[in-house]
Amino acid sequence: MQQPYDPLAAAADEHLRLALLTSLAQILAEIDRNPAHPAHHDPRLEFLAEYRTELARGASAGMQSAADWRDALANWERQTPLPLPLRSLREAWGLTATAVAVWMCVGLLEEDPRFGVLFEEWQGLAGQRRPTLGLLASLWPTSARDDIAQLLDLGLLQLSHPDAPRMEWALQVEPHAWEALRNDPRQWPWPGTRLMPTPQLPALDNLVLPAEVREQASRLAEMVTAGTLSSIVVRGGRWSGRRTLLAAVAREAGLGVLHLAAPPRGDDPRWNLLEALCVARRLMPVALCESAPGESRELPWSGRGGLPLGLACGRQGGLTGPALQQGVTLELPAPTPDLRHTLWSAALPATDSVERLANRFRLGAGAIQRVADLARRQARLAGRAQVELDDVVRARRELSGPAIEALARRLPALGDAADLAVSPAIARELDELRARCRHRETLRHRVGATLGARLGAGVRALFSGASGTGKTLAARVLAHQLGYDLHRLDLGAIVSKYIGETEKNLDQVLTLAEDLDIMLLIDEGETLLGGRTAVNNATDRFANHETNFLLQRLEDFEGIVVITTNAADRIDSAFARRMDVSIEFRAPEPRERLDIWLRHLPADHAIAATDLERIASLCDLTGGQIRNVVLRAAVETCEGERVLDLARLETAVQREYRKMGTASPLGRGRTGATSPGNA
Repeated sequence: MQQPYDPLAAAADEHLRLALLTSLAQILAEIDRNPAHPAHHDPRLEFLAEYRTELARGASAGMQSAADWRDALANWERQTPLPLPLRSLREAWGLTATAVAVWMCVGLLEEDPRFGVLFEEWQGLAGQRRPTLGLLASLWPTSARDDIAQLLDLGLLQLSHPDAPRMEWALQVEPHAWEALRNDPRQWPWPGTRLMPTPQLPALDNLVLPAEVREQASRLAEMVTAGTLSSIVVRGGRWSGRRTLLAAVAREAGLGVLHLAAPPRGDDPRWNLLEALCVARRLMPVALCESAPGESRELPWSGRGGLPLGLACGRQGGLTGPALQQGVTLELPAPTPDLRHTLWSAALPATDSVERLANRFRLGAGAIQRVADLARRQARLAGRAQVELDDVVRARRELSGPAIEALARRLPALGDAADLAVSPAIARELDELRARCRHRETLRHRVGATLGARLGAGVRALFSGASGTGKTLAARVLAHQLGYDLHRLDLGAIVSKYIGETEKNLDQVLTLAEDLDIMLLIDEGETLLGGRTAVNNATDRFANHETNFLLQRLEDFEGIVVITTNAADRIDSAFARRMDVSIEFRAPEPRERLDIWLRHLPADHAIAATDLERIASLCDLTGGQIRNVVLRAAVETCEGERVLDLARLETAVQREYRKMGTASPLGRGRTGATSPGNA
């Protein structure tokens, strides 16, 4: 049978128009069978003549009844090769021809508000301009109720007066679904939603990926095209390019992408609507799904339309639900230095520091692109066209700061090895630690295959020793030498009285440190790494649980973490065994103490070298205590621009010893020394 609208068959809105006329044919046939119907005498309904004229155009093609129009619609769909939203919906959920006609009847008001008068007069319900369940059941008595139930379940129809008697339930179409039929929705029912049509998606061949991941992604696209997947889960670090990879797979399969800020909750009734909209538009939904350890997300995605749900997930957290029944998981590892070189070269082609950037920052593909964009802004702000290394350093700090500063505070990097007055043995151990950090990604290639397979990029160091022996200073110097930002864990923000919250906070800060390549400092590590105890009550059980979690999480940690403690005996032995480097900071010897005194005193001090040697020899003070002494003595010189002399220094030493509750080895001071009061 020749179709009346072949010239317009390519457009989705014309398909909708033909479906509306098919439903309207049934409505007008019912009106014609009832001579007393208001449409025959109400002047407000004269507009129906316009639609009668349009329906009459199909009579010449043999479409005399509503059944003829339904057959014509089905034939038209079979002969149209282009994707049609309404056809995709009907096929995916097995919608009957009656269900489509009912939906179109309810949707007439969306196309022409004059139909509201028709429904109001026909139903005899004042002010009710939408079709009711009773009216629809009278038009399609055989299956309307079942079809309406299915349309309500899918979210394609909504009840506008559910408190009315059942047969007076008013129905309306879901506005987003109706716009989807036109292939041009103006908005989506979720905040932060962004639609990207196929031509705007990245090409798989243009992505910088490991060879194995590229091959897997290509096979995934073939499986998506075949309609055999219900979900694709890509696990990796934050800003690693997970969503970009999913978008490229969608493009390879000829789909668009609907980006969601997060998947709906498992009990959210809009899941069916989301799936219906994506099927109608041939879109693969891609959602960011970050979960804490022990958390699980329910995903009631059926995959009935042959479209998978794309999820960009972290390394932790579980997933459940129908979406996983025919799903696959892809691991996206951190890029190697060679891949990072390629990424930096593409992101900042005019920069001459690509080699240093690739070796210095262990960032994912997405983070590199973000940092490059921020670095260009930093350069423009400074009035330069060329991006310099310092621009990248500041840009990386700008990217990482807001994410991690709620749980860890940045400590400015400090000096170099010359600023540390430590014994030669400790200096050698710090040099070894620095080398271990610099070669943490390539070390696996320098050992046997069995060990290399288990060796990650993480470095865990334990600095133990009395307070003031330079542990935190050594960490700051190490960060400066390696070119890392150093963040100190805020124990007040991490430790929580609520069960499970401490573990979540710890995982969050460790994950951020990995993804942003930040060096982490955990001061007073015995607070978190304390030994496990016998379980006598619930408190002991949960405390041990926290210890066990941190033990496992630190073992899997892929970044650099320095843990300091002045109570090494309280550290759980299991933690001590997992430390890659353990350095014991001892109180300085006389020669080291003299070096510390010279570093802390001002250049214009008036203290003889022999007196400094005597104080360094007699006073067994740590670096932190020497710092306190010099600061106390310096305060005395602020008034009247006085010089820091021996008397003020010895007085400050005596006060430091009094603070410790012990007698000063200097006694009351050197005989003949000038007192501060007489200066």
